[in-house]
Amino acid sequence: MQNRKVLPAVAFVVLVTLVFGGACQFRGQPGDLHFSLIFKDAKQLRPGQFLVYKGMRIGKVQNVDLDPSGTVRVQIQVSSKYRDLVHQEATFVIEKPTIADISGEHQVTMSDSVSKGTPIVEGSVLQGSEGWLSDLAGNAKDAIAKAAEGVRDAISKSTKRR
Repeated sequence: MQNRKVLPAVAFVVLVTLVFGGACQFRGQPGDLHFSLIFKDAKQLRPGQFLVYKGMRIGKVQNVDLDPSGTVRVQIQVSSKYRDLVHQEATFVIEKPTIADISGEHQVTMSDSVSKGTPIVEGSVLQGSEGWLSDLAGNAKDAIAKAAEGVRDAISKSTKRR
């Protein structure tokens, strides 16, 4: 008779444990860092793929959305034990898998730009890098625009003197 009372109680405890455990796994662990990266192109990145730093998986992609402005917002979750490695000055790039990576999964790769940087605040939105070639082209475009502005200013000043 006692077994009939214990069985429903055990079943209830197991059910609560499964539901609570699943909710914790979905949300991550306390102390995990969540932030967003903005890219021009998602390059087939999807939720569940990894944030990699020095070949080590330190976080994962939570969501990939297209903003109304046409940019891609990638939401990242970093494990609490690695959150001190992530800083605002780091470079984040969506990379295709290498030949050695048999999974074929894209990933977000983080690389350092400085040894100690500004910590990322929970919920921050950072600009991702489109890769060195795209960054180089963007920097050249900015430099040309500044040079053109300088030429226009010089012409404007010289015509005012006359």
